[in-house]
Amino acid sequence: MTEMLCENAETKLRNRAQYWHQLYTRFLKDEKKKKSWKLRAVCYHPWPLLFNRVMVFFEYGVADRIFEKNRLDLKAKTVLDVGCGAGRWCEYFWAKGAKVIGADLVPELLAENQKSYSQCDFLAMSAAPLACRSDLLDFINAAIVLEYVPNSRKPEVIREFFRVLRPGGCALILDPVAGADYREGESSSLMKPGEWRELFIRNGFEIMDQRWLHAYPLTRLYKAFMAWIARIVKWIKGSRKANMARTSPAGSGGGCAPPVKVLKTRHQFYHAADQMVLRVIACFSFPLEFLWLALGREGSHLMFLIRKKTDAQKMKEGGFEGNC
Repeated sequence: MTEMLCENAETKLRNRAQYWHQLYTRFLKDEKKKKSWKLRAVCYHPWPLLFNRVMVFFEYGVADRIFEKNRLDLKAKTVLDVGCGAGRWCEYFWAKGAKVIGADLVPELLAENQKSYSQCDFLAMSAAPLACRSDLLDFINAAIVLEYVPNSRKPEVIREFFRVLRPGGCALILDPVAGADYREGESSSLMKPGEWRELFIRNGFEIMDQRWLHAYPLTRLYKAFMAWIARIVKWIKGSRKANMARTSPAGSGGGCAPPVKVLKTRHQFYHAADQMVLRVIACFSFPLEFLWLALGREGSHLMFLIRKKTDAQKMKEGGFEGNC
């Protein structure tokens, strides 16, 4: 995946491999944190473990309902988890009786995953091209992977999924979507729900199911509130600095900065307060997420179940676009 990163993701973390290497260094090297690091890395690793557990609970729950509704049995099926990361989805599919292959590009992760999940196989593999022969796999999972691929390269990845899946094989795609407030050009990796559906259909898949995930209205309000606070603090600091520059003698530099120890203490206090608030939000988000999704409200992510069309279906529909 490294060579296909979008500019937005590259600016944040340089590349996906570096992101996971940072998590590996932070959590796996500490034996006390080793058991929890996989869940911490689920969605947003600086957030409290409790919040990530809520997130993974809903992800697994929605996937279970999709499989149950579509009567999809993965027992003894070959599943490829593209961008497997810490291997949590590999464990999920193995529990369903599948033969699981995890694919990623970070050697430390693959080695650690092989020790943690010896019942699965882990290979160094990019999303496009996939190092698999055609019509080999029964199922593909890609959870929070395609957001790292620019929109111009997503068709290439989907065509690779089509190539390696057997006729009638399925793929589970979970990714953030561009919301109603999305402005064109903000990101080169977000797509609207309709654009996702068009991408799948145009490249030989039929959409079996789709579900919203990760609404978390309290989190959105908290983020908006903190952004508002940050703007006020920035304005106050700017005003204070300007006043000090006017009142201080020439050449004095406008006053002294706080000692490093004071700044460090402030940072620790703000971080602890932020973590405490997020834990409270996580507790209230658990029932709210049930209600929000039950009412059919949109979330920030979509989970799609898509199925590769058989030759008979393609002939009946007159073929499809794409070159697989």
